[in-house]
Amino acid sequence: MNPGNHHAVQMGDIVEERWNLESGRIDEGTFTLDQLLARRQFQQLLHDPDPNPIFTRLGERRLKNVDPEELIRILDCFNRLFFPGAVMDFEFRWLSNPNTLGNSIRSLTPNGGRLIVKIGLNDYHHSYPLEYLPLNQRAMSRLNTLLHEVVHAYFQAYSCRQCQASLSAVEDTKGHGRAWQRVAALVERAASCVLGLPFKTNGFKAIWVHWSDLKYWPTREELEDWNMDG
Repeated sequence: MNPGNHHAVQMGDIVEERWNLESGRIDEGTFTLDQLLARRQFQQLLHDPDPNPIFTRLGERRLKNVDPEELIRILDCFNRLFFPGAVMDFEFRWLSNPNTLGNSIRSLTPNGGRLIVKIGLNDYHHSYPLEYLPLNQRAMSRLNTLLHEVVHAYFQAYSCRQCQASLSAVEDTKGHGRAWQRVAALVERAASCVLGLPFKTNGFKAIWVHWSDLKYWPTREELEDWNMDG
């Protein structure tokens, strides 16, 4: 894929072709070797025998014991597994705004060099740590936020910024337009199936929070495809 050169709706077609789960299962025989490796690396992190592994530390109220490089490894696993062919380098920064769970910003190094997406995550989380096995609610919420931001990164890196039709399919509701919603729902279902955790990309919440910015009114079929059918 060429950065900044794809219509956002067609980018959704690419993801749907890869992750259409109408059959109720995923054919792992179609995975590339790198996808299989990315899944194995994520599972190794999830089941790390270390007394204080990364996914345990992700469940703490503050992330003072988490190295940003550990989060970059998770982002890299998500990207390689769910967006094969979309080559991105990640940088990470902590956010200080208590009202922002995460964000993503695209940049290019000078002279058409590396494509970099800077992902931010708030280091504080107030949720009461109800248990998921093997993660608590805070850790799962942070993984959801990281996956949510990787979907943003996919569009920021590869969608055309000049075509108004493509841009509006992404930028509606502060970056959560119909192209983003479609891909986020597909990836959410795929991630839950492939990685065995209850992922939520929170597309409905994104529309609710940015309701005043909504320009495109989705159809009933789209709401069902986006996991918003109630």
